[in-house]
Amino acid sequence: MRETLIAEILGKTKAYVLTHPETKLSPAQKKKLKHMQTQLSKGVPLAYVLSYKWFYNNKIFVNKNVLIPRPETESLVNLAISWAKQNKPKTIIDIGTGSGAIIVSLKRNLKTKAQFLASDISKKALLVAKRNASGLKISFKQGSLSAPFSKLLNKNSERVLITANLPYLYPKQLSEKSISKEPKLALLGGKKGTEKISALLKELSKFKLRNSLILLEINYNQVKTLSTIIKKLMPGTKITVHKDLASWDRIVEIKVK
Repeated sequence: MRETLIAEILGKTKAYVLTHPETKLSPAQKKKLKHMQTQLSKGVPLAYVLSYKWFYNNKIFVNKNVLIPRPETESLVNLAISWAKQNKPKTIIDIGTGSGAIIVSLKRNLKTKAQFLASDISKKALLVAKRNASGLKISFKQGSLSAPFSKLLNKNSERVLITANLPYLYPKQLSEKSISKEPKLALLGGKKGTEKISALLKELSKFKLRNSLILLEINYNQVKTLSTIIKKLMPGTKITVHKDLASWDRIVEIKVK
């Protein structure tokens, strides 16, 4: 870990640090290293200490106001890109965007004239997302779930791609040490963990989506509950569940004819 921190301070690779043990830090660099080590000792995640996390080959800026992007979410991006290339959506929306990792990855990897939109209920999270989207044509809106796009979706509901990595943990899971420093707003999905996702599905079911795709990241044990909700709210849709690298159910794909 020390080598990783030194590499960051020097602006070099970890391999460089390992092969140049004679490299000395200036007093200011030593002070910075000590501060970073202190933060880590307090349980602050490495991504927050470094202020970034690599996601889908993008260096995503992160701070305490946003969830740290996980490798599992990259599979959602893969599915979104694959569908978009075949179906050429008119509108691409990321709900609960957080750091903006998903929408930024989609924008950078899709050559399309589609409108790119993203929302979050947190104003502080949106500041992070906008920083990550610097130079990209993405429109960000503050608001709960699909509310910022209700007028748009009522007018244009054909060939829409919607992605959402909403909070899906239940209260007991918040005690896990690995997430103790991350924002509870981005983690807690309600008493059962499915409340936020369920609320979004209820809202989306009111729009007359056609030839569209909804991709949701979920907790490993929520497939049965959410499938029942989807079938009730969106009859006729095709539901596919995708597993993550650890073989846990992770992404729910909803195809709307």
